[in-house]
Amino acid sequence: TPKVKYRHLQYDLTERRLFDEDRPSADSALASIDGGLYFERKTQLFGEDLLHTLEPRIFYLYSEYEDQTDHPDFDSTELTFGYNQLFRETRFAGRDRLDDANHAAIGVSTRFIGDADGREIASASLGQIFYFEDRKVRLRPTDQPQETSSSELAAELYFSPSDRCGLRGNLFWDPYSGKVNSGSIQTNYTDDKSRIFNLGYSYRRPIAGSRSAVTEQLHLSAWVPLQSNWSLFASWNYSIEAKTSIEDMVGLEYDTCCWTVRLLHLRYFDTVVGQIPDFNDPQLAREDATQIQIRLKGMGGFGNRVTGLLEDMIRGFDERDY
Repeated sequence: TPKVKYRHLQYDLTERRLFDEDRPSADSALASIDGGLYFERKTQLFGEDLLHTLEPRIFYLYSEYEDQTDHPDFDSTELTFGYNQLFRETRFAGRDRLDDANHAAIGVSTRFIGDADGREIASASLGQIFYFEDRKVRLRPTDQPQETSSSELAAELYFSPSDRCGLRGNLFWDPYSGKVNSGSIQTNYTDDKSRIFNLGYSYRRPIAGSRSAVTEQLHLSAWVPLQSNWSLFASWNYSIEAKTSIEDMVGLEYDTCCWTVRLLHLRYFDTVVGQIPDFNDPQLAREDATQIQIRLKGMGGFGNRVTGLLEDMIRGFDERDY
C-alpha cells in the first residue's frame, strides 16, 4: 500500500512574546509504503481446531524536515511507544509538529484463531524501527535530535482461553543499554452477570536524558452488580517504589430501564504535568473529589466526566443505554 501526502501548517498568533513571527508556517512532503504477507495453516491445540497465522510486515516512511523551533506547541505530545507505533506516520499526537522521518519498521505477528467461531485465542508480535537519519523535529527548541539508529524492541502478547478472561502483556527492550525500558501485564475476568475484575502490573524506567522517574505500579479494579439494580465499583493504583496508593476510587450505581445514578469518591495526588512527584514530601497534598452523575438513557444528563473516569480506571467498563 503506497501513500503520498503533502502537509502544510500555519499559525496566526495574536500574542507572540515568545516567537519571532506572528504567522509561522511549515511544509513537508510525506511518502510511505506498507506491505506484508499472511501465511496460515490448520492446526490443533488441546483438541481444538485452530487457524494458525504468521504475518510478517515491513513499513518504510520518509518525511521531509523543516525547522519548526519557532513554532508554538498548544496540545501536542510524543506518542507512547508501542508495537502499533512501528507502523504510524507520525511520532506526535496533535497537529503542532510535522515530524521528519527516514526509517523502515519490521515486525512479525502470529495468531491462533478458533476455527469454529473465529475468536482470537492467542497472539504475539515482535518488531523494531531502523532509522536512516536523526530525528530533528522535537516538541521543544532545546530538545536535542534523536540520534539512535534503531528503536526499542517491542513485544506484545495476548492470551484468551475463553471469552470471559484474558491476559495482555507488553515489553520494550533497549538494545543500547541491554535493559528493559518498560513493560506491563494485565489480566481481566468478566462473567454473564456483568461482573468485571482486573489485576495489572506496570514498570517504566527513566529514559536517558529525560527527567522522568521510575514508575512501578500495581492496579486493581472491579465492577460488581448487587441485587435490586445496585452495583459497586472500585479502582486502586499502588506505587511500589513510593509504597503508597497514588490513586483510588470507590463508587455506587443505581440503574433502571430509563435512568442511572452514580456516586463516586476519588483520591489522588495533584501534581504538575511533567513534574517528578516526591511522595515523601509532606507538602505534597492528596486531593479528594466526590462526583455524581445522572443519566436519562437516550436523552443525556449531567456529570459525564464520571463515565470517562470509569472507562479509564476500570478496563472492560462499557457504558450502556439499555
